[in-house]
Amino acid sequence: MQRLIRRYENRKLYDTEQKAYVSLGDLAGFIREGDEIRVIESPSGDDVTARTLTNIIIEAERSGEEPLSSSFLHDVIRWGGKVVTMTVDQVEQQFDRLARASVDRLKPVREAREEMQELMKRIESLETALEKMTESSESLKNSPDKEIEE
Repeated sequence: MQRLIRRYENRKLYDTEQKAYVSLGDLAGFIREGDEIRVIESPSGDDVTARTLTNIIIEAERSGEEPLSSSFLHDVIRWGGKVVTMTVDQVEQQFDRLARASVDRLKPVREAREEMQELMKRIESLETALEKMTESSESLKNSPDKEIEE
C-alpha cells in the first residue's frame, strides 16, 4: 500500500490516510510494516520522497541506529540508483546458485529415499513370509497327527 504524505513549508508531514500529522519515525514505522510512502511538497506538488527517505536514514543514525553500512552508503553515492539494481541482480544470482546447489544436494536424498522405500517393501515381504512360516509351524504343532505320536 502506498501512503500519500504531504510536506508543508513548516516541514510538518501530514498523512492523508490517517488525516494526522506524523513524524519521520512514524514514516519509518510505516515502511517497516510494508507500506510505501510518497511525499509531496505542498503547495508546489514536487515529489520529495527521496529526500524524506534520506532524512529518515539520518534521523535513525542520530538516534543510535545504524540501518545501513558505510560501504553501502558509499556505493549509493557513487552509483546512485544503479547500486540497488546491481544489488538486486547479485542477490538473484546468489539465490539461483543456492537453489541449484540445494537441488543438487536433494538428488542423492531422493535416490536414498527410493532405496529406503525399496528396502521397506522387502522388509514387509520378509515379515509376511515370517508370519506365514510361524502360522505354519504353529498349525503343525497343533495338528491331530502330532497328538497321536505322543
